[in-house]
Amino acid sequence: MVDFNFVPNVTNQAAMAKYMLNQFPFAGLKTPERKLQSRLLLLSSRGWSVPTVIQTVNDLYARDEREYQYLAIDLARKHARQYELATWWHWVH
Repeated sequence: MVDFNFVPNVTNQAAMAKYMLNQFPFAGLKTPERKLQSRLLLLSSRGWSVPTVIQTVNDLYARDEREYQYLAIDLARKHARQYELATWWHWVH
């Protein structure tokens, strides 16, 4: 499990949840701030193995705040080609 947490913006939390009809809790981060805070995690993931990436995506997506789910998707998209190669290689062998 990755040791990563967003620094929430409590000012935006209620408005963001209301906008989504209170279906999800939010950390209150708009996209530019979310991407800024997650930049180092995404950069450090370059050397991760496929199982580590998959486990991290699952761990992030399981968190309550919606921004972690967005980050999980960003991480999965960043490593999509790595998944394709790993899947192909396992299938060939």
